[in-house]
Amino acid sequence: MQNKVAFVSKIFIFILFFNEPLCASPKVSFGKGAYDVDRLSNETLYYARALGLNHNVYIRINFTLKLSEENEATLDYRLMNDSIHQVVIYISKRISRSRQLLAIAHEMIHAQQYISKRLMKVNDKIFSWEGNNVKLSKVAYRERPWEEEAYYLSQILRRGYLRYSSLFVLDKKRRGKSSY
Repeated sequence: MQNKVAFVSKIFIFILFFNEPLCASPKVSFGKGAYDVDRLSNETLYYARALGLNHNVYIRINFTLKLSEENEATLDYRLMNDSIHQVVIYISKRISRSRQLLAIAHEMIHAQQYISKRLMKVNDKIFSWEGNNVKLSKVAYRERPWEEEAYYLSQILRRGYLRYSSLFVLDKKRRGKSSY
């Protein structure tokens, strides 16, 4: 619990006080079907910075129709070597744009959980969360601790980004530049 409080505190501090990156940015790319790539890139990089993801992380976001109705998004994580992390996020094209952006925040939190080794896949039926094995069949999806954290923090990240981007637009308008 103490780790969760510290982690949430870090995100709040980032959202409230920082407009500049805390670390070197990860690499972000988008697959076919991506729309408004500049905005997607800005939002994804904002989440990555808030979560402390750095230049050793490669993020690819693909929009697809292949996900089931109840599955809005999924993540594929791989540690390529001792320090390079590959994250591929699949987002359903069947959900609204707003839900897609929230799903990206949710999956970025899972990426941070994997990279920090708080979440590890033991096998297809067992995951390790903060050193404790969790059998997927024994815990409902929304009650899994990593999902509870991702649902909670994704709302905070998304609101933080919307606040940040609206300040950015206001600042540009004040200076007489085109809006974001």
